[in-house]
Formats: sequence, structure tokens, C-alpha cells
Amino acid sequence: MPALHRASTWSKLGSVMKNLVIILLACPCLLCSCTTNAGKTVNNAEGRKRLKEQATEIANAVVAEDFETVADMTYPKCIEMMGGREHIIASQKQMRGETLASGGSIQIERVDNPGEIVESRSVFYSYVPVVARILRPMPKQVYLMKAIYIAVSLDKGNTWKFIDDAGIPMREIYKQMIPNWPSNLALPPKEVPTRIEE
Repeated sequence: MPALHRASTWSKLGSVMKNLVIILLACPCLLCSCTTNAGKTVNNAEGRKRLKEQATEIANAVVAEDFETVADMTYPKCIEMMGGREHIIASQKQMRGETLASGGSIQIERVDNPGEIVESRSVFYSYVPVVARILRPMPKQVYLMKAIYIAVSLDKGNTWKFIDDAGIPMREIYKQMIPNWPSNLALPPKEVPTRIEE
């Protein structure tokens, strides 16, 4: 989920994802059930423009504590796997309150250009790198954290739904959330947060 206060939110919601990982590891057939599915690259300038705009919208919604919008723009299977819409909204509100109470904060540093759009079985797939500036108090530390917003469009790039990869430890899980993810659309490698001086 593209939730940019991930330093707090995703670390706690991570317990849900850990349970999912255990289930998948206990049932290797689930991880192997997805067939190879190569898609075709789509030259869709308007789709890319909308993708970046909507990725920026959901990132800003998290910072603004508009978790209803975040839920609406999150890929539905991700919401389902993490306990449902109302549960996620309530959990994020609670954890954002805890983050603010401790003196922490988060800002959007930048939203990078999307990756290529690949079409598979009439569905568009892509991703958007998003960088957040995270303040952790006591002692004061500032980090830059890059997440990859996995993006899916069912209407040829007009509207997009997102999954924030910062909250999911195994990228194989995406194949369960998005079973037709094209095999020729590679995601950038995960990056560890970088501490910066201010």
C-alpha cells in the first residue's frame, strides 16, 4: 500500500504480512502456481501521465492523513489480504497518531517517473518509485526511503490502483495478489533507507 508513513505504519502492519509469508512458505505450491506470462510494452503517454499524477495523489493523501483516499486507491486484493478497508483505515489512523505524538514526521521528497507500461491480458501494469523524507526523533535522525508503488490499471491507463512494496517482505507475494503480473516487467531492487545530514 502506498502509505508513506511506512516507518511506523508498515513496520506494525508487517505482522500481517509475516503471517501471509508463513502461509505461502507452508504451501510451496502457491508460490509456484503462477505461469510465465510475458506481456507487451505499451507506448501510452497519457497513461504514464495519469499514472504519475495518481501516484502523487495517493502519496500526498497519506501525508495529509486522508486514509480513506489511500484505501480507495490501493489495489483491492492488497486491502483484502491485510484485513479489509475499515481495518486498514483505523489502523493507519491510530499509528499515525502514535507517530505524531512521538515527534516523528514524513514528507514527500519526490515522485519519480514511472517505469514502462506492460499490457497482459488487457490489463496494464507498471510501477512508480516514490522517495520520502522521514524524521525520527530521540535522537533526531533524518532518512530518505524509496518505495516502489506497483500499479495496475483495468481501463487502459485511465485509473490506477497501487501496492506499496515497502510493506511486503517477499516480492513473490505480488504474484499471489496479481497472478497475471507480466514476467517481462522487472521491478527495481529494494533499497535500504539512507540517513542524511541536515
